[in-house]
Amino acid sequence: MASAAAPTPMLPPIRRYVRANSDLAQRMYFVRRKHVQFSTVTTFEFKVDYGGSAVPTETGPPIGLARRHWRAKTTAVANATGVVRKFDHFERIQLLKQAKYDVKDIAAFCLDAVAARAARMETRAELLQERSRKRPIDRIMLGNDDEEEDMKPPQRLRPNNEPLLI
Repeated sequence: MASAAAPTPMLPPIRRYVRANSDLAQRMYFVRRKHVQFSTVTTFEFKVDYGGSAVPTETGPPIGLARRHWRAKTTAVANATGVVRKFDHFERIQLLKQAKYDVKDIAAFCLDAVAARAARMETRAELLQERSRKRPIDRIMLGNDDEEEDMKPPQRLRPNNEPLLI
C-alpha cells in the first residue's frame, strides 16, 4: 500500500520590523507612493477687479479677479507655461483705472491696504514680543542655557534623511 506523504505545515510569515530611517524603509516608502499624470489643462481667464483680500506686501492698492471668467481654454500640459507675475504700485493703479474705477475709489483702496499692512505689522510685533517673553522661561524650565541652539531653525527629516528647514 502506498502511503501519501503528509503535507508540510504552513509556516507563519516572517515579520521583519524595520527602523523608520533605514534604507529598506525608504525604499518601501517610495514603492508605495502613487503617481498621477495629467494630459490637459484648462485655463480660466478673469478680468482685473478690486480684491480686498489680496493686500500686497509692499505698496499699492489690492487687485483681484472679477467674479466671472471671460475666457476658458484647454491645452495640452506639455504646451502650457505657467507664470506668476507681481505688479508694482503704479501697474496696480493702471489696472484698476482700466477696470473703470474712479481715482477716489483707488485712493480709498490704497488707504485700506495701508491699514491692513499696518495691522499685520502690529500683529507680527506682538507675536515676536510674546515669544521673546516666553523664551527665557522655557530655557530655565528645560535647563537649556545655550542661546545658539535657540537661534537655529527647527529641522525635520525628509524621507531620504535630508534636513527640511521650517
